[in-house]
Amino acid sequence: MRRKVLESLVPATNRELRAFEKRWAGRGAVRKRRRERVRQDKSSGNRKKFLCRDEKMVHEANPVRKHRSAGVEPSDQPLTVPKSADVSSRLRC
Repeated sequence: MRRKVLESLVPATNRELRAFEKRWAGRGAVRKRRRERVRQDKSSGNRKKFLCRDEKMVHEANPVRKHRSAGVEPSDQPLTVPKSADVSSRLRC
């Protein structure tokens, strides 16, 4: 049984061997292109990540608001007179 399987895998003629090698090379090329595309996708993904991060870091300044100047007028009220704290009464136990 095992011998039959091996015999079926071995190409019978040079023509079959060349066809097999051609298919094998084609599959290898497809794999190589796929790996290259994945690598490029990863590098472009990193580039996109950096661009997105840079866009987030850029901050535009808010416009300066122009307020009306407040006029300072003298007041009729007297200034507040500070009271000293009675520390000695708080320290007695």
